[in-house]
Amino acid sequence: MSESGKLLAAIRDAIASGDAGGFERSVHTMRGMLRSLSAIAADELARVLQALDPRADRKRAELVCEQLEQAVDGLKAQLTSLAEAESSGPDWRAAPDTRTAQAALDSP
Repeated sequence: MSESGKLLAAIRDAIASGDAGGFERSVHTMRGMLRSLSAIAADELARVLQALDPRADRKRAELVCEQLEQAVDGLKAQLTSLAEAESSGPDWRAAPDTRTAQAALDSP
Protein backbone atom coordinates (compact mmCIF):
# COMPACT_ATOMS: atom_id res chain seq x y z
CA MET A 1 0.00 0.00 0.00
CA SER A 2 3.00 2.29 0.28
CA GLU A 3 2.89 2.85 -3.49
CA SER A 4 -0.83 3.61 -3.64
CA GLY A 5 -0.38 7.37 -3.32
CA LYS A 6 2.07 7.45 -6.24
CA LEU A 7 -0.19 5.25 -8.34
CA LEU A 8 -3.25 7.38 -7.65
CA ALA A 9 -1.29 10.52 -8.51
CA ALA A 10 -0.14 8.89 -11.77
CA ILE A 11 -3.73 7.93 -12.57
CA ARG A 12 -4.95 11.49 -11.89
CA ASP A 13 -2.14 12.94 -14.03
CA ALA A 14 -2.89 10.52 -16.88
CA ILE A 15 -6.57 11.46 -16.78
CA ALA A 16 -5.73 15.17 -16.82
CA SER A 17 -3.30 14.83 -19.72
CA GLY A 18 -5.26 12.19 -21.65
CA ASP A 19 -2.29 9.80 -21.47
CA ALA A 20 -4.03 6.50 -22.23
CA GLY A 21 -0.83 4.43 -21.94
CA GLY A 22 0.15 5.86 -18.57
CA PHE A 23 -3.43 5.54 -17.38
CA GLU A 24 -3.60 1.86 -18.37
CA ARG A 25 -0.25 1.01 -16.74
CA SER A 26 -1.06 2.80 -13.49
CA VAL A 27 -4.56 1.37 -13.15
CA HIS A 28 -3.30 -2.12 -14.03
CA THR A 29 -0.61 -1.89 -11.33
CA MET A 30 -3.15 -0.59 -8.81
CA ARG A 31 -5.48 -3.49 -9.58
CA GLY A 32 -2.68 -5.99 -9.03
CA MET A 33 -1.91 -4.47 -5.64
CA LEU A 34 -5.59 -4.46 -4.63
CA ARG A 35 -6.12 -8.05 -5.76
CA SER A 36 -3.10 -9.20 -3.77
CA LEU A 37 -4.81 -7.76 -0.69
CA SER A 38 -8.22 -9.23 -1.61
CA ALA A 39 -9.62 -5.69 -1.56
CA ILE A 40 -12.69 -6.61 -3.58
CA ALA A 41 -14.60 -3.30 -3.45
CA ALA A 42 -11.56 -1.19 -4.31
CA ASP A 43 -10.55 -3.62 -7.06
CA GLU A 44 -14.03 -3.35 -8.56
CA LEU A 45 -13.66 0.45 -8.72
CA ALA A 46 -10.26 0.03 -10.35
CA ARG A 47 -11.80 -2.42 -12.85
CA VAL A 48 -14.46 0.14 -13.77
CA LEU A 49 -11.78 2.80 -14.08
CA GLN A 50 -9.62 0.54 -16.26
CA ALA A 51 -12.50 0.10 -18.71
CA LEU A 52 -12.71 3.87 -19.30
CA ASP A 53 -10.87 5.91 -21.90
CA PRO A 54 -9.27 8.85 -20.06
CA ARG A 55 -9.70 11.05 -23.14
CA ALA A 56 -13.29 10.22 -24.08
CA ASP A 57 -14.59 9.59 -20.52
CA ARG A 58 -12.57 12.16 -18.60
CA LYS A 59 -15.31 13.34 -16.21
CA ARG A 60 -16.41 9.78 -15.39
CA ALA A 61 -12.77 8.71 -14.97
CA GLU A 62 -12.20 11.60 -12.54
CA LEU A 63 -15.29 10.59 -10.54
CA VAL A 64 -14.35 6.90 -10.38
CA CYS A 65 -10.75 7.83 -9.51
CA GLU A 66 -12.03 9.92 -6.61
CA GLN A 67 -14.13 6.97 -5.40
CA LEU A 68 -11.11 4.70 -5.73
CA GLU A 69 -9.02 7.12 -3.65
CA GLN A 70 -11.66 7.02 -0.92
CA ALA A 71 -11.74 3.22 -1.01
CA VAL A 72 -7.93 3.03 -0.83
CA ASP A 73 -7.91 5.48 2.10
CA GLY A 74 -10.44 3.26 3.88
CA LEU A 75 -8.35 0.18 3.17
CA LYS A 76 -5.24 1.90 4.54
CA ALA A 77 -7.14 2.80 7.70
CA GLN A 78 -8.28 -0.80 8.13
CA LEU A 79 -4.79 -2.16 7.61
CA THR A 80 -3.36 0.35 10.08
CA SER A 81 -5.99 -0.64 12.64
CA LEU A 82 -5.18 -4.32 12.17
CA ALA A 83 -1.46 -3.68 12.50
CA GLU A 84 -2.00 -1.69 15.70
CA ALA A 85 -4.23 -4.40 17.15
CA GLU A 86 -1.63 -7.02 16.27
CA SER A 87 1.17 -5.07 17.90
CA SER A 88 -0.79 -4.48 21.10
CA GLY A 89 -2.02 -8.06 21.47
CA PRO A 90 -0.32 -10.94 23.22
CA ASP A 91 3.06 -12.04 21.98
CA TRP A 92 2.25 -15.38 20.40
CA ARG A 93 5.94 -16.02 19.84
CA ALA A 94 6.53 -16.32 23.57
CA ALA A 95 7.34 -19.80 24.80
CA PRO A 96 4.24 -21.69 25.93
CA ASP A 97 3.87 -22.82 29.51
CA THR A 98 4.73 -26.48 29.02
CA ARG A 99 3.63 -27.37 32.56
CA THR A 100 0.00 -26.62 31.66
CA ALA A 101 0.25 -28.66 28.48
CA GLN A 102 1.89 -31.57 30.33
CA ALA A 103 -0.73 -31.42 33.09
CA ALA A 104 -3.49 -31.68 30.47
CA LEU A 105 -1.79 -34.72 28.96
CA ASP A 106 -1.29 -36.39 32.35
CA SER A 107 -4.87 -35.96 33.56
CA PRO A 108 -7.28 -38.86 33.03
